[in-house]
Amino acid sequence: MLRFSPIAAFVVATLGPAVAQEDPHAIVAAADAEYDRVFVTHNAERLTALYTDDATILSATGPATTGSKAILGFWRKVLKGNWTTHTFQVVSAEPLSDNTIVATAHWSSDLTSADGKVMPYHGDAVQIFVKSDQGWKLKLASWNVLK
Repeated sequence: MLRFSPIAAFVVATLGPAVAQEDPHAIVAAADAEYDRVFVTHNAERLTALYTDDATILSATGPATTGSKAILGFWRKVLKGNWTTHTFQVVSAEPLSDNTIVATAHWSSDLTSADGKVMPYHGDAVQIFVKSDQGWKLKLASWNVLK
């Protein structure tokens, strides 16, 4: 259950009324579901399109990656692996303004080796979504890998 602190309630009441009316949790859940669908297609171009042109990825395995061209290169490398699943589970979603939501989520994904061995991965993620003419897009994505 998502609980708001007094400060979060103030932010929602003063800065994020439009987002609050749209249900930020539902917005993030829908965006993450699309991400999950695209991830397992191994289509780096479609995955990159889910980010803003100036987005940043802070991955657990490398340096910060900023901008569409760099993010496309990042995903082309990552998606060479045989990732067979990807799932986000939204933990929290709070509006920062009418067009910005900060979210946290648990993620899991399976990588299948050439010999058929499934290697599960999971962790936590922080995401910042901004509303654009094309809908809600990732401005920042950061995650860790827990074993």
